[in-house]
Amino acid sequence: MIRLRDIEERQEKESLPENPLKSWRAKFDNNSLTTEDFITYFNAACPFFIIVNKEEGETETVTFDEQSAKGAILDALEDFICGDNPQNVLDKLKSENNVAAVCGRVFKIGEPTYCCRECGMDPTCVLCVNCFKQSAHRHHKYKMGTSNGGGCCDCGDAEAWKRDPYCDQHIQGLTNTQIDNPVITERIKNACGMVFHAVLSYCTTSLEIDCNGTMSAVDEDEDFYCTVLYNDETHTYEQIDCNGTMSAVDEDEDFYCTVLYNDETHTYEQVIQTLTRTVACPHKNAVDYVTSVDRDGRAVVFCGSFAECMRLKGEVEKQSVRNIMHAKTQPLRVTVLHKKGLSYQQFALQLLGWLQQFLMHSASFRKVFCDIITMNTDYNINHLLSNDCKLWKMARTSWHKVLISGMLMEYENKKKLAVVFTKLYASVMQDYIRDDHDHSFSIVSLSVQLFTVPTVAHHLIAHESAFFILMQTFYAESVEKYVQNKVLQFAKTTINLNVFKRAAYILYDVRYLLNIAPDVWTDDLRKGFLHGMQILIKLLRVMQGMDAVHRQTGSHIEHEPEWESAFNLHIKLAYVISLALDWCRTDKQLCIKPFAHSELNRTLPDIQHETGMENVINAVAIFNKPAQADRKGVYELKPEFYDMYNMFFYHYSKEEKSKSEEAQRKRKNAKRTCCLPPKLPKLTEAFCMIADLLQCDV
Repeated sequence: MIRLRDIEERQEKESLPENPLKSWRAKFDNNSLTTEDFITYFNAACPFFIIVNKEEGETETVTFDEQSAKGAILDALEDFICGDNPQNVLDKLKSENNVAAVCGRVFKIGEPTYCCRECGMDPTCVLCVNCFKQSAHRHHKYKMGTSNGGGCCDCGDAEAWKRDPYCDQHIQGLTNTQIDNPVITERIKNACGMVFHAVLSYCTTSLEIDCNGTMSAVDEDEDFYCTVLYNDETHTYEQIDCNGTMSAVDEDEDFYCTVLYNDETHTYEQVIQTLTRTVACPHKNAVDYVTSVDRDGRAVVFCGSFAECMRLKGEVEKQSVRNIMHAKTQPLRVTVLHKKGLSYQQFALQLLGWLQQFLMHSASFRKVFCDIITMNTDYNINHLLSNDCKLWKMARTSWHKVLISGMLMEYENKKKLAVVFTKLYASVMQDYIRDDHDHSFSIVSLSVQLFTVPTVAHHLIAHESAFFILMQTFYAESVEKYVQNKVLQFAKTTINLNVFKRAAYILYDVRYLLNIAPDVWTDDLRKGFLHGMQILIKLLRVMQGMDAVHRQTGSHIEHEPEWESAFNLHIKLAYVISLALDWCRTDKQLCIKPFAHSELNRTLPDIQHETGMENVINAVAIFNKPAQADRKGVYELKPEFYDMYNMFFYHYSKEEKSKSEEAQRKRKNAKRTCCLPPKLPKLTEAFCMIADLLQCDV
């Protein structure tokens, strides 16, 4: 059995690897520096910051010394990027009013938020405390709230506010239109790119040790193994050799950690009871473990040899199943990690926090980051979105903050993230539905940051079929399986199913997507919108007749029909229907002169099943037959609609305005009447006082 004294003595004898800064700079100047040079140093240095603690009468515990890791590794990275005095470079960036126009502060759970009721485009547009106190919205009607975590401050986003989108601090960012800051030289950009490649590669691989049981970032020469085994009742502990690999581990290196992960199935008391029985720790320590698991997503509950950790893992899994009577309940998720693997993961979290803060210094850094993370690599944005569900709370939150700081501050970067997010939406949402973590800890929570931007939302609908993807995902995950005889019939247990509750978040995303109707329509936007409307109408078709109440004759109804699922579905869908109708109302195409049927047909999108055009035409126009055989019959506006016609419609081009004026003059000259200007539309209630300007003395 390993002894705590042996580990302490070995750590005292060993020393940190030599500072690699000179070697990095020399290789960089010779164009021979690679990401492996950084990763090798990370792997060699991290284990020295694992501190083994043991109080009297208690088991060994490990902590990670972040302050020492910062001085040995993070400071070296900043020196490599910015030179010998990195703080001077960063201070110079700050002194030159290098303030971002967008705040982008990531909210923590329970942090206060402010929403302006007069200026916000929708309730999701919020400000942090600092921006609110420095903005004009503090004098408006506003409401306060608390964040569920995962969102960010919308100060500086012009599309989120009707007026006053900037606070006094971030309005200074409007003067910084240049992305290429003279302080950041080409050498700094290249060095920054090398470091970002290494950081993203290292963090992606390290945080997924527990997922796939491998660690390719570790040097092959190192005697290090990350083992994730499943329990059985056939083999003894002495027989387990991890397919022959455990024999290669030295006795001194046989120090492992049993890690307990969070889930939303077991209660606090159940986990505490399991730990007190299996780990044999005091009740106070068990409460501390459970608190850490709930806050961070995992906690180390035991340290010892591989055999001891594996034995405890099996006991925790068995005991957690015994504490719950439900047959389908999964045991607590427990893994066994080597202390080196644990150090790699803890440093990866610290590295992501450093990266988030570093990206906030300049738009040039964010541009380099965006270029790297959108490349075709093993650590690009596609990989991060697809593997989010495999991580624990703290790791997920760290990645989310990096994406928000690196890609949501500039419009083009946000657009790139939104396109990738939409393409992977179906698979990401499926992962969330089958997951057990809260919505705020899932990558799908980024939808509120992407789909609520009107121009981004319209682009996604027009070019990425976002409306169709969201509706099809909802229909496939929560509706299709319950359709019987072309009618939606929910089972009695549907309301208790986690799948249906989680899939309902898709309808919130649809609301974000359709929240702002477009002022200008394009053919691509029409096609994308109608593509999604097909699924919406398909859903409404199967909802027709669901939960029908039939007259009961002959016998009494023994069981009350299941109505709650359909009721909740209709409540969430009603707002989507209203928004879809608002979109339909804004798409009005005006004619500039009498048109033939073929010409009218060409102005509509190419839809084979469109049959309602004739009804609309007959309601507003009359058909004039041709006077000669070689002429075309045309539709002409009915006389009662002449007063509603406006030849100065702002969507007309100059050529169309000329044609419209010519057609109107011909009609007026035939009746020998002058061309009066069109009547102004009635002012809405909000603008009815504008007529008082005519009485103003100023």
